[in-house]
Amino acid sequence: MNHPYAGKPAQPPELKAMSDKKPEVPMVEVTLTRPHTHAGVDYPAGAKITVREADRAWLAANKVINVAAKPQDGAK
Repeated sequence: MNHPYAGKPAQPPELKAMSDKKPEVPMVEVTLTRPHTHAGVDYPAGAKITVREADRAWLAANKVINVAAKPQDGAK
């Protein structure tokens, strides 16, 4: 008995094209408060770089950037 998928591509081309696309990752711009190396590039304090949200959280936790307090509801 022949296998029904014998000789056929493992995945239809339209599905393969969809799987090749990476999801959009939100990026944020941050200002460094001290020198930092990001993605193999050395940046001085005051430099603005664009990073993923997870990187922003890491930079804030390690005091490489300042995180402005978010205004409270109803604040003016």
